[in-house]
Amino acid sequence: MNAQKVKCAVTAILITAAITVKAQDMGQVYMENAAASQQAYMTSHINGLTLRNVLKGNSSKGESNLTYNPSTRIRDRVIDRMAAGMKLSQANVVRLKQKDFNKIFTEITAPYRLQVDDAADILTAYQVLNWMIANNAPDPTPSSVDAVRRSSIAALKLDRDIAHNAGNRAMLGEELKIIFVLNHSGWQAAKKSGAVSAYSDNITNQYQRRYNQDLRKLKLDSKGLHQ
Repeated sequence: MNAQKVKCAVTAILITAAITVKAQDMGQVYMENAAASQQAYMTSHINGLTLRNVLKGNSSKGESNLTYNPSTRIRDRVIDRMAAGMKLSQANVVRLKQKDFNKIFTEITAPYRLQVDDAADILTAYQVLNWMIANNAPDPTPSSVDAVRRSSIAALKLDRDIAHNAGNRAMLGEELKIIFVLNHSGWQAAKKSGAVSAYSDNITNQYQRRYNQDLRKLKLDSKGLHQ
């Protein structure tokens, strides 16, 4: 796909699809917008260095101390910022705000006990999901996800804006959570429509461009994500 076709100008389709398009039609829409869905709305508080630090093998104890209050006010603020960039209609903004992202996130991540109010847990889910999409991989083991979580804690604690500011953690966590849910939905829809290969390629290519990080060259095991 031509890179110009996944510019921010077309990413409104992504949210619109998540709200209004039937499941059997969503695969193509998500496939065409997979790259844009990754980073078009990503908060400035997270960057390639933070994500690459997850791969360095640094570890932290189980307690992250990176929690925040996932309030409706913060979620709506994140959605408004995302919607402004996509120039969504007010009707679609309302529909998006009616989605229970906490419930959906919890249902998807239930086997791993990742929490909706922890920035490290949400970053973990985001990283693992996109590795799975890139590699068309089955569900990982709890021990491998826990290893990524420990590395995510260590990486985020290196960022003072996140480690010492609950408001920044909230904005980061809510934005990552929304993108996680949308990307997961898109992956499932792509599987049903036969578009999973192209969807996977788009996710992989976007990570490569944004972070110089090839998800297909990474392993995920009890050591976490690593080369």
